[in-house]
Amino acid sequence: MNELPLISVVIPTRNRPELLLRAIRSVFAQTYTKFEIIVVIDGHDAGSIEALSSIRDPRLRYIEIANSGGGNQARNLGASMANADWIALLDDDDEWLPEKLRRQVSILAESGFNSQVVVACRFVAREPKGDAVWPRRLPVEKETVGDYMFDCRSLFDGEAALKTSTLMLSKKIVEETKFSTSVRKHQEIDFLLRASRNEKLQLKFAEEPLAIWNVDAARSAINNERNWKQSFDWIRSHRSKMGPKAYSGFLLVNLASESSGQGQWGAFVPILTEAFIHGCPNAVQLVRYVCMWLLPPSVRQKVRLAVQRNRCAPPRVKTQNVPA
Repeated sequence: MNELPLISVVIPTRNRPELLLRAIRSVFAQTYTKFEIIVVIDGHDAGSIEALSSIRDPRLRYIEIANSGGGNQARNLGASMANADWIALLDDDDEWLPEKLRRQVSILAESGFNSQVVVACRFVAREPKGDAVWPRRLPVEKETVGDYMFDCRSLFDGEAALKTSTLMLSKKIVEETKFSTSVRKHQEIDFLLRASRNEKLQLKFAEEPLAIWNVDAARSAINNERNWKQSFDWIRSHRSKMGPKAYSGFLLVNLASESSGQGQWGAFVPILTEAFIHGCPNAVQLVRYVCMWLLPPSVRQKVRLAVQRNRCAPPRVKTQNVPA
């Protein structure tokens, strides 16, 4: 393929017009300009309609779903509307750095535009108290999605990470796998785990940070909803797609964060038992598990921020105004 491909940017949204416009500005600021933007409004939302109608750019299209079905349904619909063979996903509360599309297209070109390649990138995890670049570790050759994400080897978050807003992938993969409309948490990982049943799937990374994940614990979001039992059932359904170290890593780190955050001490023994029976806990996982339960979140955050301040973070991104 000699001609550079069109990229369809799919953005699900609802009732967050200011954040949506910020995300769209970051797309219009891309140095790679061969794209279209498809915004899927998940339910009646007059504010987003008004905001979008003010943008005069033929590369933008939007549709409003009558009844809200969740972000995954919106992503599936947006992908079905795409004119391109390649899709880049962006959540309405995240942003892209200007070279994001260009860099990921170059990685696709290196693969010969193989439709089984999924391209992610490092990103800036942005909080009011500071920025951090995640993930610190990139997957090694032939490492599965599950093993990469959950084989925890570090005492701090951000060792391995995949966010929806970093992904560029073929329309073929989305149509064949589809985002599950029944999954409310772990959405991008659930999708990638199911897609990885095809052994030809390849996960590639741009090493530089190309997106911004705006972390805001106070904002109401699906990823902030805590229900450890649902997550327990979810990871059990995917146990066959990862090694025992990764399985125990999810239980002792990710699931422990949810259950301890709810004060659900009744989860302590079942989670630990599941990790030893079906997983292979290492020392780091066990230390983190104990810390999750015994150290208050405020103490853990202070330690994390102290470590984070010793790492260099990129400057804050400046985005252009939305074309009028």
